[in-house]
Amino acid sequence: MKVLVTISKTLAEEKISVEAYEMTPALENIIEQAERLGQPDKLTVKKKDQFYRLHLNDILRFNIENRKVLAWTAKDCYTVPLRLYQVKDLLDQRFLQISQSEIVQISMIAHLTLLSNGLIEMTLKNGDKTFSSRRYLQSIKERLELYKNKQKEHDYEN
Repeated sequence: MKVLVTISKTLAEEKISVEAYEMTPALENIIEQAERLGQPDKLTVKKKDQFYRLHLNDILRFNIENRKVLAWTAKDCYTVPLRLYQVKDLLDQRFLQISQSEIVQISMIAHLTLLSNGLIEMTLKNGDKTFSSRRYLQSIKERLELYKNKQKEHDYEN
């Protein structure tokens, strides 16, 4: 892969241009990393009366309980002072909305079970289980490429 860098004072803003014969997983990864450059990698959360800055990589999932948005790590649960749609706008492709009230980090999914009712049971790496909703089923299958392999259980490594 060739890399071409052009430095010019006439440019109004920085940009990255990708030219390729076809889209490959390596290119998708490069594009995703480039898009992430301007996004925050930490989120301000609250536990009791204290505020913390959590790395997004440490967050397993976000969900709504009792009208509050919660961020779950492997060890703790925090309150997020935002609405779920606002959290979703801050997140990148590492995260996937699986229902109206839940977003999971794809790399934190240990395995999936396709249920007879058409839903997907997700077991996270910390052992927690959660379920998709029918409304998000198609986008989940596309993002996780479940349409290619029709087994009942999938180990999911990202």
